[in-house]
Amino acid sequence: MGLIKISPSMMCADLTRLGEEVQVLTKAGVDRMHFDIMDGNFVPSIGLNYLEIKALRSLTSIPFEVHMMMIDPIKYVEVFIKAGGNIICVHPESCTNIYEVIQEIKEEGGRAGVALNPATPICAIENILTDLDIVLLMMVNPGGKTPGVKSADYIPAVLDKALCLRKIIQKRRLNIDIEADGSVNEKSIVDMANAGVNIFVIGSAIFDEKGLKRDKICNLRNRAEKAFSKWNPTRI
Repeated sequence: MGLIKISPSMMCADLTRLGEEVQVLTKAGVDRMHFDIMDGNFVPSIGLNYLEIKALRSLTSIPFEVHMMMIDPIKYVEVFIKAGGNIICVHPESCTNIYEVIQEIKEEGGRAGVALNPATPICAIENILTDLDIVLLMMVNPGGKTPGVKSADYIPAVLDKALCLRKIIQKRRLNIDIEADGSVNEKSIVDMANAGVNIFVIGSAIFDEKGLKRDKICNLRNRAEKAFSKWNPTRI
């Protein structure tokens, strides 16, 4: 399996035919599907919930990634994993005890990730890196600016954080993916991969533009693979 992984943001899909979108994306060769769970408190917007995940789970064997932008996520880890979530990403600011949440995810059989907002430094998770499978870097401020807004302004400075994190991972010989979420497109995916990112949450670049999803995904993957080729991680 390649190092580069494409993860469509299902919140950007056509919600009136979500099941069909899942099947099309599966045939198009995506690596996982990304579900934004927003409670209207931790972030301004309201997002998807476990019911969509449960309803869609039987339609594909591709891993479902659950990005929990909500307060006190430990209460819902079991619910989302039982619904069909394979990967759970939480924000350290939303947790009373981030280590406890990570352990809960693993005990329930999921892969554990931590999501860092643009202003959240790497030092917030350095002591738990050995317990993580994924670090999700928000390239925008999460949840939009107002309820109902899917995206916000791209923050290129996060690329420096990605580069620093990739060097830490390699130096410590850790098995951790770096994922980017927000404003991923044909141009920015190259910059992100150059900075050490190998998983990409993609919204409008797949869903809003005309053309076959398979062609878009292949194009994005090829661009990222070429840019990421300078990295030789121990294992990703």
